Amino acid sequence: MKPLRYRITHQFAEIQISEKNLAKLLEVVSWQQVPLFPDRGRTAWHIFEDNQLSAKPQFRAAKLKGVGVWNPQKVRLYTAMRADSFLDQPQPPQSQEYKAIATYRHVGFTKEGEYTEVYSQATPFGGITHSRAFQEYHNAQKLWEKNVPAIAPFMVIQYPDYEFQGEVLGAVISLFPEIYPYRLDMLLHPNRCLEPEERNFCAMVRESLRLSGSFNDETERLKSITILGRKVGKLIHDFSKTGLYRHSGGWGNIQYCVEQEQPFLTDLDSTRNLDELPKLVQPLQILRDLASSLHWFLDRFYRPMLLDEYTLTNLLKYDPLSEIIGGYFVDASQADIQQIAKKLWSYFIPFLFLCKRNRQELANISNPSSGNWNTNQLMDNKLFYSLAITSLYPLYLKSDLAVLYPATFTIEEVKQKAEAFLGDNYEYFLYLLDDGNLGSSIYKQEKDRVAA
Repeated sequence: MKPLRYRITHQFAEIQISEKNLAKLLEVVSWQQVPLFPDRGRTAWHIFEDNQLSAKPQFRAAKLKGVGVWNPQKVRLYTAMRADSFLDQPQPPQSQEYKAIATYRHVGFTKEGEYTEVYSQATPFGGITHSRAFQEYHNAQKLWEKNVPAIAPFMVIQYPDYEFQGEVLGAVISLFPEIYPYRLDMLLHPNRCLEPEERNFCAMVRESLRLSGSFNDETERLKSITILGRKVGKLIHDFSKTGLYRHSGGWGNIQYCVEQEQPFLTDLDSTRNLDELPKLVQPLQILRDLASSLHWFLDRFYRPMLLDEYTLTNLLKYDPLSEIIGGYFVDASQADIQQIAKKLWSYFIPFLFLCKRNRQELANISNPSSGNWNTNQLMDNKLFYSLAITSLYPLYLKSDLAVLYPATFTIEEVKQKAEAFLGDNYEYFLYLLDDGNLGSSIYKQEKDRVAA
């Protein structure tokens, strides 16, 4: 095929790679060499042939987002693209809209600090706009400057012959110190790691965590998950401390560096600066990012692939939710952390067993070709986020983040925001918030107020 025209618009001066590696990257960007897509989607991966890089640590691979798309129908992959057509071969950037994005509902806040539902920004099916490419580069640069583990900024390009809704398309090249493109959620899935490289990656991660048991054993996996959970909690905390917000903190958006024994943030194109927000909203958005990490972590466990891989007894015994929260709020008491985790588990558990009972129906609708999987139809995002943010708010008030981004609302005012947002579900929210203690005076007072 004819090479694509491109223009380099930004390049990070602090990172220099060899001329040979740069030339190879630009061959991929221009499609003189077909990009390698390790999974469905619009993110390609390029492994450097040598490690002669001037920056420390040494970078071994590059992530190229926006260079094209791959969406095969019959491949053992785990990232479903809800699209009208399949692409068995990688294709250059595609300008048509990725319509499924418009159906994704998220919990957010108005400028007055009230809960609201927002939808994802329209995006092209097989690429990203130049502005979103720059956004990922810019956010990676901020994290780099604050020494927060994340993909390293390197280059932004434009594709002048491709547009989406009046804006030119682009791509962003980020660098990573590992050769493996796998995300952290792979460590949750024993039946995902079937290829030798996948199993080697999981073994290397476990070795870096000082663990030696079999990955096929549920309790051994949970040992990994709890250690990683605490690291992820700290990572999300440091992300907020850098002055950023709006990162989907699921483990599918986090990579892992074995050499540094650290999880790394990736997929930063939707991330924004906290300074854009009114000061009264900043603490709520910060807590929303932590709630997002907790929500997307739980979301994995009622997927058909994991329904029979973990027992409730062991999930509660190892309690990875407490580890994530404890990694985030390092000065909070273990008793307070466990009490909050218990509230979130109490909400999640009925959905877990509902999915177990209906595993066959879920297996059918979660088929990537059907495009019908929608977690909003299962666990209610509105209720989960309201419960998580309200429960975590007292810990935030005592944290180092509250010094940087002071909270102005009282706990009672935060509960009132949940009431306005949840409507009829508010009483259930109160039940969960009070640990199901129907006889408590606090619950009775709130129940009477709702009834009035």
